[in-house]
Amino acid sequence: MELGLTGFWSGKHSQWHEKVRGTAGDLNALHRQLVEGIRSVDSAVPLIVESGLYGTPWALPETEVLGDKRVLYSIHMYEPYEYTAWRKHQGKLRYRGVVKLEENGAQIQTDAAWLNRFFDPVRAWMKSNRLGPERLLIGEFGCSRRCPGAAGCLRDLVEILERERWHWLFYSFREDNWEGMDYELGTSPPPEWYWSLSEKGGLEKRCAELYANSKANQMLQAIRSRL
Repeated sequence: MELGLTGFWSGKHSQWHEKVRGTAGDLNALHRQLVEGIRSVDSAVPLIVESGLYGTPWALPETEVLGDKRVLYSIHMYEPYEYTAWRKHQGKLRYRGVVKLEENGAQIQTDAAWLNRFFDPVRAWMKSNRLGPERLLIGEFGCSRRCPGAAGCLRDLVEILERERWHWLFYSFREDNWEGMDYELGTSPPPEWYWSLSEKGGLEKRCAELYANSKANQMLQAIRSRL
């Protein structure tokens, strides 16, 4: 099965970008201005430029590569979203299984091979711009912790990112107002007191209790094994 991804996010962003070029919506112009301003006072600090539309990889072709070797380029990875977002399927889908995409009805087989092919356009963009692996940051990636097969998805993703020698940041570590991707919790709902403390404050005082069983968590281990 192919990637199956089409539509605005994967195919029409370039058309939209042409319409905003030179306007207040031109992200490249903002990047140039920000980098120029920072470099006027600091020539050494590494900077991160993120692709448009919430860091989508499909915005990379329109992301301008700046003439600054200390700039890294960041994208996010939550695909296929129909699987990684629990609210989309309520546990009916699993990793290493078939997922039907909402946008075009295409069916894809989620596995390590699909994830690896997903990054082919990213590799092509880096090659065409002569960027080494140290210049790419996966600024966010993750999967709702209750999704069946989430540990395998995270493990396969981390293996790919490590093999490519890309920088990466997972989402999230002890998020204090949303537990959907707090992998230390495992697949179980948080205790009732989690929500009141999350809202009123004080959650940090019960972290030892909240995460008492985190060491046995396969999702967390998939990430920690590479840290």
